[in-house]
Amino acid sequence: MEVYPHHNHLLLIHVENTFDGKIQQKNNIFQSSKRSGNGIGIESVRHITDKNGGICDFTYKDGIFSAKIMLRI
Repeated sequence: MEVYPHHNHLLLIHVENTFDGKIQQKNNIFQSSKRSGNGIGIESVRHITDKNGGICDFTYKDGIFSAKIMLRI
């Protein structure tokens, strides 16, 4: 996890985590690996960033899931 300010008004957050290689999406929404249906963690991050004028991006490759978040501060 990396968190650092960018200029005087942005906070950048980068989190990486391993995963078992099984990512499921439906209509561009990540599905939960713990239960049936949509995951709530990533959707919560999307909601918070949208609500606060930020952006987020989620990628996965070679067993690494990456979340990049930019928030206005």
